[in-house]
Amino acid sequence: IAASPTGALMATVGEDRFVRIWRGSVASPPLVGHLGKVLAVAISAKGLIASGGERNTIFLWDLHKGARARLPVQDKAIAGLAFGNKSDLLASITRDRYVKVWRHLENELHCNLKGHTDEVLSVAFAPRDEFLASGDRAGQVIFWRLP
Repeated sequence: IAASPTGALMATVGEDRFVRIWRGSVASPPLVGHLGKVLAVAISAKGLIASGGERNTIFLWDLHKGARARLPVQDKAIAGLAFGNKSDLLASITRDRYVKVWRHLENELHCNLKGHTDEVLSVAFAPRDEFLASGDRAGQVIFWRLP
């Protein structure tokens, strides 16, 4: 589940392969495109939605334009996503030891962060994008300054 920064939208995902957008208790028609379970979702300050799942794909949904884009295929299932608050960055984790940071407007990888010794379980940007934090199964938290 993800909430927009304003709280106006919520997004839910699940095993049914759909992304659902909620305005209050009313759901829009589902966003269709994933071929397997959807495991992660994030909403940007600009209203973009990122979703990722077990088929190693990340979709970007622009609700204003009704458009969908796809980031390059990952090595493993997408387990977590986080948008930068003031930038065009999107972080993804795949339950390995790495965090990938994307420039989603250019559809390209910005950097691949290496340093965890165990499976990464969570990722989040600081409010002004001054750093990115990630946490792993062993309890290690790394604060990354992005290049």
